[in-house]
Amino acid sequence: MPRNNYTSLLEGSPFGDEGVELTEVPALENSDSPHGLPDGDTTSLPNAPLRRVMTKLIPTRRATSRLNYKALNTQESSGKYGKTDAQQTFFTKPPGLNDWTGFTYPTLFWDVLLTIAPVTYLFFAIIARILDKQPLSEFGARIQKGIAFGPTIFPIMFAAVVARLMRGLALRCATRGAHLGLLEQLTGSLSLASAVERTVFLRRFDISAFMIILLWLLSPLGGQSSLRILDVTTMANVTQGQIYYFNTTSGVDYTSSFSSADDYVSFLITTVLGASFMESETVQNSPVDQWNNVKIPRLNELSPFTDAVPGNPWISVDQTSHKPWSSLTGIMIGGIPPSGMSKLTLESSYLELSCPDGDHNDRDFSLSDSYKKFFRSGLQFRNISAPFTYVRDEHATSSFFLDSRSRHFSHESEPEQDYINTPVNLLYASNLCNHLQLDLFNCSIGTARVESDITCHGTSCIVNRMRRSEIYTKPPFSMPFNKVEFRNMLNDLPFAMGVLHDAVVSPIDQYLLGSNTPLTAGFKPIATNFSGVPGKVFSDRLTATWNTVWQASMAKGSIALGAGANFSANFSADSNYEASFPSASSKATITHEIPVYAANHLFIANLLAITLILQVCAIAGHYLKYRATAPDILGYVSAMTIENPHMHVPPEANTLDGLERARYLQKMKVQLADVDQDQVEGHLASGTLNETMQSANFPATDCTLHGPCTEYQRLPLQRIEDHCAEWHLTEMRGGRKHIRGTL
Repeated sequence: MPRNNYTSLLEGSPFGDEGVELTEVPALENSDSPHGLPDGDTTSLPNAPLRRVMTKLIPTRRATSRLNYKALNTQESSGKYGKTDAQQTFFTKPPGLNDWTGFTYPTLFWDVLLTIAPVTYLFFAIIARILDKQPLSEFGARIQKGIAFGPTIFPIMFAAVVARLMRGLALRCATRGAHLGLLEQLTGSLSLASAVERTVFLRRFDISAFMIILLWLLSPLGGQSSLRILDVTTMANVTQGQIYYFNTTSGVDYTSSFSSADDYVSFLITTVLGASFMESETVQNSPVDQWNNVKIPRLNELSPFTDAVPGNPWISVDQTSHKPWSSLTGIMIGGIPPSGMSKLTLESSYLELSCPDGDHNDRDFSLSDSYKKFFRSGLQFRNISAPFTYVRDEHATSSFFLDSRSRHFSHESEPEQDYINTPVNLLYASNLCNHLQLDLFNCSIGTARVESDITCHGTSCIVNRMRRSEIYTKPPFSMPFNKVEFRNMLNDLPFAMGVLHDAVVSPIDQYLLGSNTPLTAGFKPIATNFSGVPGKVFSDRLTATWNTVWQASMAKGSIALGAGANFSANFSADSNYEASFPSASSKATITHEIPVYAANHLFIANLLAITLILQVCAIAGHYLKYRATAPDILGYVSAMTIENPHMHVPPEANTLDGLERARYLQKMKVQLADVDQDQVEGHLASGTLNETMQSANFPATDCTLHGPCTEYQRLPLQRIEDHCAEWHLTEMRGGRKHIRGTL
């Protein structure tokens, strides 16, 4: 039989035409093409005679190709899939390309959803920009929760969109003709890692490979940008407010409790001074007292108050160093917001005592006239015969007494031209050893009037800087108290901590000696005299004690109100005696740090740009998929079943794409195997499991030859094909393969 004619294959077949699909095709008598057509010509010839051939018959391999083919046996019994493979079909009517089927609708829904998915992150970027500098809200909280999933969802969405685009481009290029390397690059670039892998192993270092890798690099950048587009920060909300504070400079308009002598004064002094002496050393050095009132430093420690500094500059207060405070108690500031930062300035005054080193006299003062001999000019406010005795109780004594040699001094209410330009004298005499020794300090008193710049964080305030007051400019030798108040203060201060036994040292003496815990120092003094106490230390401690008592006499029982209290009922001197105190107001700049949303414009720009690129990719991928002119079979395993002689696959569904074809064939068991194992060089092919070996050459001992090739029965099969030009499996009987061939 001529090699270009298949008609003789039907001759002598035990099946005849039964079970064999026949098709009329044109054939040429004088053609060397194995298909009966001229080489390279696959067109139909309308005037050529038609011959009946087996369409599933695979043409034989020429002798030099070393490949054998066989006709598929369409008469094998039905297996687990119902019909025989050749008879089994997917559809009643074979579908055409892009025909709508039941599988199309969920696919279309997924593709549309994937196409519009990038819009979600465009929405997030726009909303983040709108929320910039806006207060926190429930809507913003939900947006932040959605943004938190960005690094997880964005790369997944990006991979789905770009992978579809890569497949669409590959199919488009394949239908128009393209280099295999480009198709492999496109179909394999389904992630950043695979894109780099394809570029390296294909050695494709061209612009297309670079653009693909660059596109995939946008995935992690977009995911991280989506997480950082919106954050929470604080924004300063600045307002102006009226702040009220305890005014210690208003001696002209307000009198202290020392203006009259009664037991209430002693009670106030004992309570406030005793509580101050019980403060821990940490609180004593703190910028606020135990009631959170701000303490005023002594300006002369920064710049002497009696020396005029040109320009009256602000002097910064070092918060890290120890500062001698003007008083053990601070200035009450009312109306401070409990949160935020408040800045204000306040005017205040305090008494400044300057004492040189003391005189220490060792002599017996037990005699009644001893003090007269020592104070030859006498004492102004004390009984010279018993100076340590309380003027209102002759049985009460103290370990020290106070007096003054100043017969006249200026009150700040007097006209300035009448001021006596001399400091007020204060005499401090202490008897620690029960009349056997007398320590004397001769001090001068001045008034420091200062302006303090204060910053409050919530209700906790500190003094940042100070300067001399530009409102109260009276000379420092004018006193805030009158002579009556001064006399009562000198008489009452030694008994401020109560009436003690003669052998008990006053806690005030203990404090002036240097004790930081004068109420727990015991009955015995920490020193037998003041010889070891320098005048500077004595001045600092006496100044703090004197101003604590003076402020308590002005504020009465209101010092314990603390910072931030509502002073509205306590401002006026007409209020009840116990709570009224002088006040002043100040304009405060109040800054509240409110939490707001902060948009990161750099990451918003990144996300917008990447999302717009991704949206273009999504639209392009959708368009390419639904405008394809060929089924998408690139890269699918199911594509290996198309026209595969080693697999029994129904021929009707060649228009299905790879994924849908795999859905119908998913239960088919396939295998990669050597289908030419009898040759020196094998042939690797895929086939249906247990059919791969049936499709391969087999030993002569396992088969029976029929027809003209019978004489070669005993030759190896690879030799039989040298003599039998064409052969095909006819049937299986008794476990042996029956082959019919022609010479």
